[in-house]
Amino acid sequence: MTITILDEPVLLVRGDDGELRALSNICRHRGTPVADGEGTASTFTCPYHAWSYAVNGELRVAPFTDPATVADCRLPAWPLAVDEHGFVAVAVTDDPAPLPSISVFNTELAPFNTAEMRFCHAETEIWACNWKAMVENFMEGSHLSVVHRDSLHPLTPSRLASKGPSGPEFTSYYSTFPAGVRSTTPGEPALTDEQRGRSFLWQRFPTQVACQNATFCASFLVLPLSIDRTLIRWSVSAFRDCPDEIIDATIDLWREINGEDQAVLERIHHNLVAPSAQDYAGPLADDDREGTIVDFHRYLSAVGH
Repeated sequence: MTITILDEPVLLVRGDDGELRALSNICRHRGTPVADGEGTASTFTCPYHAWSYAVNGELRVAPFTDPATVADCRLPAWPLAVDEHGFVAVAVTDDPAPLPSISVFNTELAPFNTAEMRFCHAETEIWACNWKAMVENFMEGSHLSVVHRDSLHPLTPSRLASKGPSGPEFTSYYSTFPAGVRSTTPGEPALTDEQRGRSFLWQRFPTQVACQNATFCASFLVLPLSIDRTLIRWSVSAFRDCPDEIIDATIDLWREINGEDQAVLERIHHNLVAPSAQDYAGPLADDDREGTIVDFHRYLSAVGH
């Protein structure tokens, strides 16, 4: 898949050797992107002058060019890391800080065995709102029974939300199912009854959010494009034995949830950037419902945003 990270065009590819790579998506000839969108390919051919690259970044074909002058040409690779749970991080710098391993977060997520879940679906959307509003909305339970009255309230009502662990790098909360409601698959054997009876929603600062339960993981990549435009790439992965009909229903449910959130956030965006908005800011809800927003703003204050 292709993606732009901090103005750097990146091509994420799994090579013939099974390794993930983050290649520069800039042709070494005249700067054209060598790929668009996402899919499967054995080579990447620039649409401008037909320079072609292997999936490991090696230059294979350079028409009308002296081979000696392009002997060392290839698509540069950016540093890439995969964490304990299968999530991929790319750093568009030659000397990145190590990917942090957060012990309390890892302990909470480990029983779900997210890395072994079956990837099922992904969609990319552009929302006309600020990225901070999006992650705040995802990470609080007070709106679940209002905005999502028909979609989520029967499954995870606001009254049953509770604050989870947090730290300098992340925050979380639990969205508990009412009596009689459980995940649609048993999930991993290591899960407790309590873990099977709720979703674990977490944010790794600043822009990664996800919802994990025994049946599925809904993961969101949030990329700011401008003050009022945010790229959202959301995906659904499912427990290995999850029936196809449950997967299809889960994808449809997340489309509905995301559509409801997008509609609300786009309506309020202009209010949030109004000069008078800060003058009328009221208090947050209790810690179980909106303590995660406090955590997020502490992080933003610490890094100077």
